[in-house]
Amino acid sequence: NNPDYAVHSVEVTSDGDLGRDVVLRAAQIEDGSNIFSINLSAVEDRLRSLPQVEEVDVQRLLPDKLVIVIQERRPIAWIASADANKTGFNYDGAFLVDRRGIVLQPKGSAPEYMTLPVIIGVDLKKVTVGQPIDNDPVKAALELIRECPEMLQSRFQIATIDVSKEYSLVVTDKQRSLVTFSPDDLTDQLRRLAMLLSYCDKNSKELQSANLMAERNIPVVFNEPAVAVAN
Repeated sequence: NNPDYAVHSVEVTSDGDLGRDVVLRAAQIEDGSNIFSINLSAVEDRLRSLPQVEEVDVQRLLPDKLVIVIQERRPIAWIASADANKTGFNYDGAFLVDRRGIVLQPKGSAPEYMTLPVIIGVDLKKVTVGQPIDNDPVKAALELIRECPEMLQSRFQIATIDVSKEYSLVVTDKQRSLVTFSPDDLTDQLRRLAMLLSYCDKNSKELQSANLMAERNIPVVFNEPAVAVAN
């Protein structure tokens, strides 16, 4: 009952765009409540229910202040329907996903995310904003997006991944090379792709397509040199 311990201040810090008003409504903290009567774990659980929130920490700062620190989800890819290849990619009809496969609703055209890879061939009727996507090929595509920069750096930058055929991932990079992966053993396939790209660098060749589903005798097509084409 000591009035000195009534909450008069709530400090909200987020590393994204989540608004203070949204956070306070979700936290359900009544102004003037006794600071010791507030269940911090329950507040954190309520805030984690927001689709944008990946992690949250709530602390008491005596005598009358609560501190909320939020880490927001970071999209790593778009998901789009199977007809995106035919009609051109429409950002308004697509969703974002984070590294854990949580579906996020983009804000408007979301220009800051326009360069993210696009996973094509997803049944958008089966996805729910704020929930993890339950689709094995999409999970494999997200794993590929996470691992590719670590193993290949900037030598292979994914633009699109077509998952419409569940037994394969058809990847187009930003240089328009076409590489087919199996959804399984992605690390080994990325190692084979790294060897192939090193071969291209050493021999001044440009990769047109490769099928990494074959463990040996990988089918590979190189682009014809510009001089040869001109001749």
